[in-house]
Amino acid sequence: YPSSQLFSGQAGPTTEAIAGAATRNRERLRRVTERWVDAFPSSADAREAFAKALEGLGELALSRDERHSALAQLGHARRLATHEDQRLRLAEADIRLLLKTESFARAAQLADSVLANAPDTITDVPTLSGLAALAALRGDAARAAALLRRTAPRYSFTTPRGNEWTIYRPVAEPALTYLAYASVGAPADTLRALERATRTALEQFASGERREELALATLLRPSMLAFPITGATWIHQQDSQPTPLFTLQRMLLAGDTVALRRQLDEYVTERAALRPGDVSIDHIYQEAELRLAIGDTIEAARLLDRSLSGLPTLGFDLVHHVAEPAALVRAMALRAVLASRAGEQRIADRWGAAVAALRAPAIH
Repeated sequence: YPSSQLFSGQAGPTTEAIAGAATRNRERLRRVTERWVDAFPSSADAREAFAKALEGLGELALSRDERHSALAQLGHARRLATHEDQRLRLAEADIRLLLKTESFARAAQLADSVLANAPDTITDVPTLSGLAALAALRGDAARAAALLRRTAPRYSFTTPRGNEWTIYRPVAEPALTYLAYASVGAPADTLRALERATRTALEQFASGERREELALATLLRPSMLAFPITGATWIHQQDSQPTPLFTLQRMLLAGDTVALRRQLDEYVTERAALRPGDVSIDHIYQEAELRLAIGDTIEAARLLDRSLSGLPTLGFDLVHHVAEPAALVRAMALRAVLASRAGEQRIADRWGAAVAALRAPAIH
């Protein structure tokens, strides 16, 4: 930001300017990482970085020219990797690329293999979170929750203000379980029971202002994810308006559909210059559910189509946090349902088949 804008309180750059800057940065990163590979062709780190740069530019699929294929560079990196944590990280990246190229059955197979072969000795939070995300992708909320609970009490819960908390295990474990089940879309009774268990733990182990902030850190995200299933939860009845999505859900609960529709329409206008994947799929899914709640089926389908047709642009965290891979499958399932109701059988078959491939047979 120019200092004149920063200190005068003027509006920041437009979405068009931000999108242009991001594109230039992606091209610059590609040139830097390509030179790194030229200098150190046997470096797994160099190949991984180059693959990520190509992914950011949408150059994903295998081709004759490996310098235009993130999958090819990632294949080299996986063969060159020597440490278990890097092997797992690269496998996660491979699954992400397979999802982006609509190789859903292969993504599911690789996710199952990674989960089956992951050592029980893993303790670091990022790796366990990534494994939990793969379980969420497969629709296995119980396994995702078990993996997340292994991160307690080292898991960092973030408040809307950006403050990070590591919380006592008796609070962290039910909160992380609630997050896993809310991400996957568990039945309402299960979600309400987990929300109550988390609140009970907070009442026992936190007090005063600290309890209020910890409640936002532990309950806000899963409660927003659970909203299409459970409706209002305890956190929705509080006075705070901590995030834009939460505010939208409160508008629906208040019956202010005019304001809700207006805000959703404004988001569409504001994002016109952005790539579909610049807005996380879990947020898009929630907005689609809000559209449906006010009877706006056509716009809900349009919103889902924009993200699902732009899979190659989805972010690097697609299979790293439980909410995003779970929301991706829920978005596909919702789009299949809407298409079936509208008699759009080709679209219904396309996304219905994707869901069938990604959700484990005993779960979907």
